[in-house]
Amino acid sequence: RVISTASASADGGLTWRQVSPPVAPYQFSGDPALAFDADGRLYFASIADHEGPGGPFTAPSVIVATSDDGGLTWSRPVTVAPGQGAVAGRAPNLVFQDKEYVAADAFAASPFRNRVYVSWTSFQERRVPPVSRSPILVSWSDDGRTWSRPSTLVENAAKMNVMSVSLLRLQSGEIALAYMFKDSQADCSILFRTSGDEARTFSEPTKITPTRSFWVHNNDRLVQLRS
Repeated sequence: RVISTASASADGGLTWRQVSPPVAPYQFSGDPALAFDADGRLYFASIADHEGPGGPFTAPSVIVATSDDGGLTWSRPVTVAPGQGAVAGRAPNLVFQDKEYVAADAFAASPFRNRVYVSWTSFQERRVPPVSRSPILVSWSDDGRTWSRPSTLVENAAKMNVMSVSLLRLQSGEIALAYMFKDSQADCSILFRTSGDEARTFSEPTKITPTRSFWVHNNDRLVQLRS
C-alpha cells in the first residue's frame, strides 16, 4: 500500500511524529502538498485512486484533508476533482487528475484572506472520436469542505502538456503563477505570470529558464523576499 504521509513537530523540530491522513474510500494517495492559512488551519492535498501500484489506477482524483492541530489529526478527505475511467483500461473516456498543488491566501489585506486554492493538471482523453486535452484547472474553498466548480487556470498551449503549478500572493496584492511548459522530453521550460484581478486574467508568460533543456519545479517553489 502506498499513501501520502506528513510528519509534525511540536518542539521546533527536535522530535517528529509521522501521521497518515485518511484516504478512504481510496486505496492509494501520492504527490502530497501542504499549506497553512492565516489562522493555522493546515490543508493536505494529494492525488488518489482506488488501486494504486500494480492496479489499473481507477478514477485518479484530487483530494484534500484538513487539520486544526498542526497536523496531528486530520479530517476525512474531500474529493475536489474526481477522475474518470482507468489508466490501464479501455474506458471510452479517461480523466486523470494529476500534479496537484494547494495554496492558502494568508495575505492580511486580501479580501479573500484564508481562501484556499487547489490547482492540478486534468489529463482528459476521449477515444471516439479521439480528443485529448490537458488544461491546468483550479478550485477554491473557504473552509476545506465545500469547493467551487473547477475553472481553467491555464490552457495547454504546449506540444505535450502544462503542469506543476505554484501560486503565491505577492505583497502588491497580485497573484503570481509559475508552471512547467513541456514541448518534448528534452524541452520543458518554466513560465511565470501575474494577475491583478484575482486570477480572472493573467499577464503574458515570461520564461524563467534561460536555455532549452528539461527544467523541473515542484510544489511551493515561489518565494517572495522581504525586500
